Amino acid sequence: MVQIIEELGDGVLFREGRDYLWLGPPKLYADDSGFAQHLSVSARSFHGALEVSTYSRPSDMAGFVRELTVVYDTLEGTACLPNTYDGLKLGVRGDGLGHIFVEVQLGSGSPGEPKLAFELQLEQTQLPKIIRDFDRLFVKADTARPR
Repeated sequence: MVQIIEELGDGVLFREGRDYLWLGPPKLYADDSGFAQHLSVSARSFHGALEVSTYSRPSDMAGFVRELTVVYDTLEGTACLPNTYDGLKLGVRGDGLGHIFVEVQLGSGSPGEPKLAFELQLEQTQLPKIIRDFDRLFVKADTARPR
């Protein structure tokens, strides 16, 4: 299991025991209209990988990073990825009691299309690394990039 996660490389990892969601770094479109991203998932008996896309900029994740920081600092509230992804919905929720839940939906959820929904429960100590990785791979990398 550890070997699989190490082989994924640089990215953002949400992990509960053997289950995880790994988000790879953004791959910008040549026309600067958004980015694609590789995901790897292990949720109960499902294991797989997929590519998702969004038509926002990686730096648009700054709002998510701020919301995630509030969840970490207060252990309550919700942080959601921008709703511009095609095939990924992700929310991180603190219940005020020290429990952190990551709610994931893969696939569009449109009638007739496959969808996978699952939840991970994290230790609050995992959030600082997740926040740093999102900030480094998305916000800082995009804002430092010449246009």
